[in-house]
This record gives sequence, C-alpha cells and structure tokens, in this order.
Amino acid sequence: MTRTLNLSNVVHDTSSNVAKSRAASLSLDKRDDLDCLNPDARVGAANVEDCNNVCSNFLDYPTVSVHILALDVAIWELGACQFGVANRDPCSPTTLTFGVLISYCQGMLGECVINGLDGYYHVSSRNLAMTLTGDGATPRYSAGPCADSKESVMA
Repeated sequence: MTRTLNLSNVVHDTSSNVAKSRAASLSLDKRDDLDCLNPDARVGAANVEDCNNVCSNFLDYPTVSVHILALDVAIWELGACQFGVANRDPCSPTTLTFGVLISYCQGMLGECVINGLDGYYHVSSRNLAMTLTGDGATPRYSAGPCADSKESVMA
C-alpha cells in the first residue's frame, strides 16, 4: 500500500532553509549511499522549486512523525516533485520524524535535482530507500525472507 500526501496547499518561506539544511545534514550515516539517476524520459526531471518546497515541509515540521509499515512506501508530492520513503524491512514497521527526512531530502535536492537528475538514497543504516524525483522512482526489489514468509524486499 502506498500513501501519498499532496502538499499543493502548503506554503513555505524558504529563505532560512539553507542554514537549517546544513545543520540537518549532519545526521546522515556514513553507510548511506546517494545515487543521482537520469530521470524517466516520459516524465522528465523534477522541478527544483517544487522539490525545495517538499523539503521545506520537513524543515518546517521536524517533530511530525510518519509510520511506515513493512514493505510500504510513503510519498509526499508537490507539482512536479515527489519525495518517497520505502521501508525495505519485510517484517517490521518504522516510524520516522520529519527531522530525520530533512537531510536526505536536502541532500538529493542539492546533489541531484538541481542538476536535472533524480535522487535515490539507499539508507542501509535504517533499511530504507528514499527518492526525490519528478515521477516517484520505485526502489529496486529483490527476494528476502521474513520468518517463514516468501515476501519481497526492496534492494
């Protein structure tokens, strides 16, 4: 099940986001891998301003939490930008604050989206995958066990 939150009615003052995002970037783990990928040609690149506003939502509400079930995806979208978080754990749900999401969103924005590419984080420290794209790129899948289950996990 994928849950999508449309942020089109949310307005942000982004003038102070640079200092906030620098402080937030300190929370990234050394095991987390960022990849910048070519966007889907059918959709095109994400809109930088829309993605900045998606990231601003996390900056403005750092204590808000999101609960993501095992093998579930949560997506926040605004215009031509989507930020997605996939829980790759086949057995356990996860709860994240927006404060945790800030650094990943800003990292993909500053390294990938601003250069016309989609951002993809493999967050091995938390068994998550995150994307910042124009079309909501889907994380890769591979087989993985959950007790006696034959479910799939995102790789």
